[in-house]
Amino acid sequence: MLAPVWYFSLAAGEEKSPVVLSSNKGSIAPNETFLPTPVEVGEFAAGVVSWAALFVLVGMLYYTNQFIRVIGRSSGSIATDGGINLNLPSYLTSDGRWIADFWPAEYSTPGIIGIALTAWSTVVFAALFGLETFGYARTQFLGIYAGMMFLSIGAMTAIYTTWFIPDMVVVEDRSH
Repeated sequence: MLAPVWYFSLAAGEEKSPVVLSSNKGSIAPNETFLPTPVEVGEFAAGVVSWAALFVLVGMLYYTNQFIRVIGRSSGSIATDGGINLNLPSYLTSDGRWIADFWPAEYSTPGIIGIALTAWSTVVFAALFGLETFGYARTQFLGIYAGMMFLSIGAMTAIYTTWFIPDMVVVEDRSH
């Protein structure tokens, strides 16, 4: 679907000459890439990039949810119908509501390492973003630094949810 839209975004743009910087050491062409791209970003190219980013985001959310379910539920569940007291808050269990499955938090070493690495990368990208924002040298990497910072925060949240929060299935009787 994106290939025809990308073609139309390339064809719909006005012909502009590419930017070429010349110096005595040779010519530098910052727009030369392995994929033909428009010289300036128009509405069509921005739409293609936005749709591609949305597809990637939906895929990342799906696979993050799968990761949390598969890894977080890798240990066996504690069946609560066998009379095991879990010491949970009273609002989770009542006459019409009970816990069907319960997976305790694992507190494992991969979780600690993952939290430490993603926290470190979040701090590094936040510092790079701050330095880029308040510096005078360049401003083209602001989006990359902000995106990587938010991606690190999201990965840290997924890791924390997987290894440090218990998972449960609550069943409710709605016949009354």
